[in-house]
Amino acid sequence: MILLIGQLILVQKKAYVLGFTLMVAFNWLLYLSCYSTISQVSCILRLSTSQQILNDLSRGRVALAVAVTAGEFLRNEVLTTVRNLEMDMREEKQMLNIFTVTTRMRPFLQTVKKLVVVFSKLCKSEMVGGEILTYLCEEAKLCVLPDTTAILLKLEQVGLKHYLGFVFSWICYGTLTEDYYHEFMVWDLSRTGCFEKHQVLEDAELANVVFDGLEEKFCVVSGLCPSQLLDVYTDIVNCGKYVRIMQSLDAGRESFDDRFVDGNVLQSWEDKSVESVKQEIKEIRCRFSRLLVLQLKKTFKMELLLEAFHDFFFLKYPDWLNQFFDLTENIFSHPVDSIMAKKVQFYFEEAVNSSCLETLDFRNLFRISFDKCDVFTLFLSIINLTVPPIQDTSGKSSELVPSGQPDGVLQGYRVDRQLRDGLVGAAALSLTVDLQSPMTLMFSSRMLLNYELVFRTLFCVHRTRRLLYGKYVLEDLLGEERALLRSMLFVLHEYFSHCVSDVIPKYSKAFLSKVAESASLEEIIAHHSTLFDEIFEKCFLADSEFVANLSDIIETITGYSTDVYTFDRTASRWKSLRERLYGILSKRANSNTYSQLHMR
Repeated sequence: MILLIGQLILVQKKAYVLGFTLMVAFNWLLYLSCYSTISQVSCILRLSTSQQILNDLSRGRVALAVAVTAGEFLRNEVLTTVRNLEMDMREEKQMLNIFTVTTRMRPFLQTVKKLVVVFSKLCKSEMVGGEILTYLCEEAKLCVLPDTTAILLKLEQVGLKHYLGFVFSWICYGTLTEDYYHEFMVWDLSRTGCFEKHQVLEDAELANVVFDGLEEKFCVVSGLCPSQLLDVYTDIVNCGKYVRIMQSLDAGRESFDDRFVDGNVLQSWEDKSVESVKQEIKEIRCRFSRLLVLQLKKTFKMELLLEAFHDFFFLKYPDWLNQFFDLTENIFSHPVDSIMAKKVQFYFEEAVNSSCLETLDFRNLFRISFDKCDVFTLFLSIINLTVPPIQDTSGKSSELVPSGQPDGVLQGYRVDRQLRDGLVGAAALSLTVDLQSPMTLMFSSRMLLNYELVFRTLFCVHRTRRLLYGKYVLEDLLGEERALLRSMLFVLHEYFSHCVSDVIPKYSKAFLSKVAESASLEEIIAHHSTLFDEIFEKCFLADSEFVANLSDIIETITGYSTDVYTFDRTASRWKSLRERLYGILSKRANSNTYSQLHMR
């Protein structure tokens, strides 16, 4: 500071051309805004020319546009004011003193100071694309100075203009030809070859539904979606996804409205507010979604495929199960292996081809698979449940293994399930379907899991009922044994009938009717979600306690039917389980679903 004042005094004494250089002006500027070190002066000078970002081309177009705009502000506003001040002093129109400099430069002090902070953060954090826009938006909202807020909003607007260029290219053409530095929220990993998907995303992100139907080479990085466009994040991703699928199906570019693919649309966005742009993006997504649904219904027989799903997974025609059980009776008594899986698939196809499903168009898509846990363990892992142990009349308890496994998944095997060396085939059996794009758009991994949960539960109850009936028809049973079996058969039959006769057909029919009238993919997905909400509520009561009790019922009946459990042990356990079941149903007396099951 002493050096600066001395230089100014020296200049005043000499009374000739004032050497008020840019460096001196900036030193005064920094001094008045509490910046006095040489390194900070250098930072200002680098900022004024934007060299730090301009020289780093890997930051991309958004960063360059923001840096250029900031540089223009410094040159056109700040430096021009400094030069004008210098000219006034040369012509002796202004006195060279602290008051003059402060008065003329004060409007820029806080703005320049803020720009230093902003660009230091951008460089230090190595922000690109949408990250920059989100940061600028947050800083503009927090800023209370009108002039500083105005320049921050201008930087945001300029950066957003370039980002919308990526958005337009993706949603209207499904291409990312101009995104050389992965600035956009969707990455084409094949273009740069710098990354693989597992290097960019966590496992949880890879399971995101937004990836369904998207080609393997694409990767969606949600962090690069600017906060300004967060409301249309899925719309943007889906637009490009739909366009690429229709292109692969040769849907015909002529079917697209020129208003959506004309380059003038991008130009018009420059004159519109962000809200108007978002609304137009939603309209484009709706239009492409309708076009895609028409194509799916026409080319892929979408409605027939959905009916096939319900025929198989919801056991609409369960006649194939009897032959399937006959063919696999001996196989299912052993743990799962690869040879067993091939045999079961063969018997599954044979049973289907001899049933009402023989004429079904899509029957070849369905495959038998084997899971690593039984269906009720899977249910409990999803709802992350711990239930109290069930006490039987002998005082023994069947305890749940406590939660807190490394993967956070509840291992719901009960102690009594340690009857076998491994999970036998029937308990592990599941049904999967071999779907290809674009049909995967309608069946996300989560939706397929819902289908599997329903099928495996119904399959398990049906098989348990069959095993129980096989024991019931034996002639050498005592009266009390037959009474126990009759009680078990009644519970299983009523529950199975409640699901496959009362609940599922009703909601399945309503769902298929809605699909026939649906005009967009989003409507179909919403109806799909509603379908399973209703089924899970009506069949499983959306109640973890009920599911846990049903699991114990199936385990107890299976153990008794296969002579693993003795009559005395089974009778005491069955009494506790039945009382607990009635207790669960009776305490929800205000629920129609609970009442329906309780009345049964």
